[in-house]
Amino acid sequence: YAEQTLRQKLWRFENIADDTRLTLDLPAWLGHYPEYTFLGIGVDFTERGVPLLQEDHPLTCEPDLQLLSPVDFATSGWMPRARQWYEDLVSLVGDRLQVTFIDWSRGCLDLAIQLRGYQSFLADTRERPQFVHALLDFLVEQRFRWHSERARYLGEAAPASTCIADDWINVPFLSPAIFRDFVLPRYLDIERLYGAIGGIHSCGNQTPVQRYLLEIRTLPGLEVSPLTDLAHTLLNAPPEKTLGISLHPNDVLVATPEEM
Repeated sequence: YAEQTLRQKLWRFENIADDTRLTLDLPAWLGHYPEYTFLGIGVDFTERGVPLLQEDHPLTCEPDLQLLSPVDFATSGWMPRARQWYEDLVSLVGDRLQVTFIDWSRGCLDLAIQLRGYQSFLADTRERPQFVHALLDFLVEQRFRWHSERARYLGEAAPASTCIADDWINVPFLSPAIFRDFVLPRYLDIERLYGAIGGIHSCGNQTPVQRYLLEIRTLPGLEVSPLTDLAHTLLNAPPEKTLGISLHPNDVLVATPEEM
């Protein structure tokens, strides 16, 4: 894994004419979505690498927070595997490379919807809103505790910022009102706990909720995902905010070499 990672870094540096630097970091990566396993959600992959997330967690059938256990940095989900993977790589490369530990990047929204199921989550926002608030609160608390334990494990200072990935920020699958009433308050809690939010990612359409994202004081900019409208983003974003503009994956995956 270490050798192949270095080969890929070298190949990219030598063959792609962009400003990506050649760095001495080696991520102890296990693939996407390790944080789902911390909450008891099974994660598997097809032979082509497509992730498969469990869809029948006990909470999916019963809206009861007692079905969730606090996340343990040593034992929950993939944590024993992640720690061993990290320690093996550190032992292998010594001080020649900077091995980086996995991160908990998911916000609270993606995890809540995976735990409850999309339709049940939407129904919960109408029928049992207090349960939704409590579930999102629990996920924010577990996320922050995990990052605090991560810092202690690595001998680092407590995290002073975090980035969030919640792909269910995708209008119309999630309404702006649901984002405003349920998700934004939790993001403001995350900002308060960590001190700052360095970025918020969603592959979906964020345009209708940008006005709420801008209420996060420390957020330095807006992501313009492939489904987010750039022209409207330019109208919504204050001039001091940066924009991260993404291409659609199909612009490469189904394009000819000339189009790429």
